[in-house]
Amino acid sequence: MKNSVEKNLDEFTYNQPNESSEEEFRSENVNDNEVTVFHKLSKADFLKLTTVVLKGARLSSLPDIPFINVVKFDLSDNLLSSIPSSFSLLEKLQTLNLSRNQFDRVPDCLARGFFALKHLFLSENLIVNLRSMDCLSSLQLLDIHKNQIDSFPDSLISTSCVRLVELDISHNFCFKKEKSIDELLGLLCRPRRATISQSLKNITLSNCQLVEKCSETNFLELLPNLRELNLTNDGSLEHKKLFSNEHNFLPKIPLSSMMNMKHLCVLKLSNVSLRDLTDKISEFRNLEILELKNNYLNWLPDGFCDLKNLELCDLSNNELYLLPDKIGNLSKLSVLLLPFNPLSDLPESLGQLENLKFLDLYFNQISKIPEVFLNLNLEGIDVENNHFDSSSLPKSMNYSMLLNELRSKYQLTRILGYRPEVEISVSSDSDSSQLEASSYSEKSGKDVPTCHSISSVELWDTEEDEDDLFNPNDFRPPCVRELNPSSRRKTSYFRVSPPVEGQFDDAESE
Repeated sequence: MKNSVEKNLDEFTYNQPNESSEEEFRSENVNDNEVTVFHKLSKADFLKLTTVVLKGARLSSLPDIPFINVVKFDLSDNLLSSIPSSFSLLEKLQTLNLSRNQFDRVPDCLARGFFALKHLFLSENLIVNLRSMDCLSSLQLLDIHKNQIDSFPDSLISTSCVRLVELDISHNFCFKKEKSIDELLGLLCRPRRATISQSLKNITLSNCQLVEKCSETNFLELLPNLRELNLTNDGSLEHKKLFSNEHNFLPKIPLSSMMNMKHLCVLKLSNVSLRDLTDKISEFRNLEILELKNNYLNWLPDGFCDLKNLELCDLSNNELYLLPDKIGNLSKLSVLLLPFNPLSDLPESLGQLENLKFLDLYFNQISKIPEVFLNLNLEGIDVENNHFDSSSLPKSMNYSMLLNELRSKYQLTRILGYRPEVEISVSSDSDSSQLEASSYSEKSGKDVPTCHSISSVELWDTEEDEDDLFNPNDFRPPCVRELNPSSRRKTSYFRVSPPVEGQFDDAESE
């Protein structure tokens, strides 16, 4: 933090003070929600300012001061609802950050100036409509996520907005009205009309009520030059009852709306209830990053192995039982994240991934040390909470160092140890079958929770008038998966012992 304002400065920055600097806060920065420090600057000093940062200064208003030569202005995290009209004179302004304020409409000065503005941040306000603005002619980045916009802004479809490269419109209801979508498609499809459909390279549509096989996703057809597409839902979807009406629901990738994206490099589809990854994923041959975590995928098609440019793949917290045999074809893959899956074995071709540096297999069902580890030149790996003891890995592998490297890289806080397989033993000498779990061997010394017993008495609902829906999750005993509270689906996997001779004699006699 700068303790004084020097006469020759070209930058003014206000940092929110600590509790111990109350005197300094009152005297030099903000007092009664007014910037008093500017009164110490002469007119010549204002002309030298090129950067002003007033983030988190609790401002409710701004002085009517002409910052003629300012290029970057940060007013985020304040209490502003308006900006002085003199700000329209900032002809050199290129970056303006108004995020996390109290604007319910776009400030008037944006509609009448800022012709050089390239980056505009208006996120987390109360804006309902993004009206026409003069600043759109040069705008390259626009962030308006977490507002109250209920239709796609007409101003972004105008011929004046032809240089926009990056757009974040997530957490809005811009695709709620079907009529607005039809109008949007009609305007973007007009021949010889320059619009964002040609300039846009990066779009984020998280939590925008997008639904597969509905007209909302047709908007994607008109973005052939996209490099990055983010449809991920923010927040946890641990229970379906928490599935908000603003979430994207995409059990399948909307490929019919994406086939024109030949240059797509980054695809993010996490937390969208994705259940099927078809062979057509191979059409996106330029994909470098693929994020599909927190979904319901239980297999990967052969077409997945044709993504020759893939460098990072995140499949965390899915339901994958196996990996494709041709996964070794992903020659450029350097990061493979597979924690919280029921994988029990790894294909031998995994050892062909010469560029693989980080491999995460935490909390799977692997019962023996995969030999493919010995063929990999890894920089980080995590195999804790599987069905084998990581201490039995070859010392030449230096597993402890590799484990710390991966966990520090991704800032992971996890327990250590292995997880013995749980078996259900069925005894003919008792009226009920007891679920027996061996102790949880863990370096941190934590105890495994006792598993509930499973009764052998079956109760059948004989009333035909009731329309009951069967939910298998209601009958799952809370078991090993409860050890990790961050796991989205608390699923347990058991090995059932073979029946004992004479076990079902009583049932046959009845």
